[in-house]
Amino acid sequence: MQQSIQPAITQPCKIGYWQFDPTDGRLISVDKSVKLQPRLSLLLALFIANVNELLTREQLTEILWKDKIVNEDALSRCIAELRSALGDDRKNPKFIATIPKKGYRFIHLLNNPIKQYKKPLFTAITIFIAIVSLFVFKGSPPQLGFVLQKGLTNAKRLTTDDLVERTPEISPDGKMTAFTSRSNKRFIVKVVDNDGTLLHTIADDVNSLISPSFSADSKSLTVAAVSKKAPCTIYHYDLLTKNRLNIGECLLPNHSGIFSWSSDNKILAFVAKDPISKVAAVWLYDRIQQTTRQLTFPHSNDYFDTRPRFSPNNKKVAFTRGSQSVRNLAWVELDNPRKVFQLTDHRNYVSSFVWLKDNKHLLFDSDKRGDRNLWLINSQTKKETLLGARDAQYPSLNHDNSILTFLDIRYKANIWSVNLSDKKDQLLPLTRSIKYNNMPSFSPDGSQIAFTSNRQGKSAIWLYSLITKKQYKLFSLDGENLILPNWSPTGDKLLVSYKNSSEFGCYQYDITNQHFESVGKFEKEYFSCLYGPNGDIFAMTKEENKASQIIKITGKKTIEQLTFDSVNRMMLLNDNVIVYSSKNKNGLQLMSLSGKKLGSVLPDLPLHFHEHWTAYDGTIYYPKLEGKRSIWRYNVNSTEDTFVTEHLPSAIGNTLAISPDQNMLLICRTDSVDSDIFISTLTYEQE
Repeated sequence: MQQSIQPAITQPCKIGYWQFDPTDGRLISVDKSVKLQPRLSLLLALFIANVNELLTREQLTEILWKDKIVNEDALSRCIAELRSALGDDRKNPKFIATIPKKGYRFIHLLNNPIKQYKKPLFTAITIFIAIVSLFVFKGSPPQLGFVLQKGLTNAKRLTTDDLVERTPEISPDGKMTAFTSRSNKRFIVKVVDNDGTLLHTIADDVNSLISPSFSADSKSLTVAAVSKKAPCTIYHYDLLTKNRLNIGECLLPNHSGIFSWSSDNKILAFVAKDPISKVAAVWLYDRIQQTTRQLTFPHSNDYFDTRPRFSPNNKKVAFTRGSQSVRNLAWVELDNPRKVFQLTDHRNYVSSFVWLKDNKHLLFDSDKRGDRNLWLINSQTKKETLLGARDAQYPSLNHDNSILTFLDIRYKANIWSVNLSDKKDQLLPLTRSIKYNNMPSFSPDGSQIAFTSNRQGKSAIWLYSLITKKQYKLFSLDGENLILPNWSPTGDKLLVSYKNSSEFGCYQYDITNQHFESVGKFEKEYFSCLYGPNGDIFAMTKEENKASQIIKITGKKTIEQLTFDSVNRMMLLNDNVIVYSSKNKNGLQLMSLSGKKLGSVLPDLPLHFHEHWTAYDGTIYYPKLEGKRSIWRYNVNSTEDTFVTEHLPSAIGNTLAISPDQNMLLICRTDSVDSDIFISTLTYEQE
């Protein structure tokens, strides 16, 4: 017999550093205000009324949804969203503890309820405390969010041309900003003053120069020189004489910035290859001793470290760790580098960050809410504050934190089609959107195309009809990114991968009934699900610091691992064979549905093309850059290789799809990239 539940509270109360008012669902702390959705507000009010009591999933579902029938994961998503709002961690909970196979328990002790306050007085006192804190705690944590938000609001454009700028960094003295932009076929480094006037141009006749970083005295720049002959070389330029010093080799895993000088100008943190895992790791170069040593040690060839940043007191180095799709913040102490402290634990992507002068807070960008925004995090409490600035990334601060720069960058990618029966080889637009559209998938009868789009923030599944020439949003969920749609053989269902704040997984979506359910819960997280010919589902594992593997899902609770190398992408080549790309070898691998290796094909297909191919009915469509840049068709049985089209994909993610009759090829292309650098003066005193 289940224990009865106390009714939800109706009076304001204080839990930890939060003040909660159930009448309007608002959570307020000293530097943050969160408005909960009504269902989340009711859930929190129920938890508080039943502190330390087990609330079963059945009890909570009945109260929250009453007579409505919902998916079994609906409550899990509500719990995850409430934890996110509270800043809670499911692995180390402070508020909500999961009781496996039973339900949840609210474990945080309550402060005295604020029963004597009426709402206007409660709000007035909160505002009064916030205003007083601005005067009393000059430049201290309670004011940081306010100062940074105001700075973002008042920022002005530093660059106004039509070029694409990347990785901007302000000099420690706050007088210059360096960044990378393209000139002809190579990247060069430009340095401008705070009015945008060009001061220096650094270029090379052979190499592209990227990832500029100022020395601590603002008199020189360290850059990465990249070419086909020399993948990454560290050059240190004197800004006055333009003389340069070759420091050594580096590794550029992405465009996040790979250099950082200590504030005493003695040590350079840089990114180079880990000799064991062969992936990017953080190293230190001692300018005085002219020696190097490795600082971080990635444990998997799927995960790498980059964008090192010294704390202002030179005691720590923070960096990002993760894959090409998920990256988080971490830091190590220079005296004990083997112990890694992870700051964020999202299933999202942090591309850049900067320390604040208090050695405690970091300003970073993340796509955890769909669009990329800037966030503030306390490295001691791990508390995060959303600052805003949609599409902003690469925040940078001078040494006294009086000037902020950041990059505002907007990508537009759409799906295009090529009629392969038409000799004109004409590229025609299929989708029109100002955001990103990719990962297309043809229905079995070839009349519809499911694809992923983030045009409304979080990624959702959209449907395009080749008959009506219209598109509409098919499937979206609050707080989740939905990607990689794959059709069932009958054409009435889709397998959709999801990513939320706590996990990866797959849903099966019934198009006719507009109903979805989880494919299953297993000991390993997974994604990229597709239907097999016998009712089985194949997927790829997604585990932190571990290589992705192909698994076969044979029931709600059973899986079978089929590979033991590192898998990047997979598809069914036909009813009996899986084709997949590996993250550590060129070409494509073939495997039976039971996991037996059947050899490899296209050995010259390089690693960086491992998302730009598609397969159907024994045929693989893939890009070639040798000679005439084009897409080719390879028949695995006959080994015949045939030219298809000169049009190439230029987006990220899965970028090609072929129709069942193999007469239409879909190509995802980045249509435009617009970027500008913004600059703002930060004021820490109330005016």
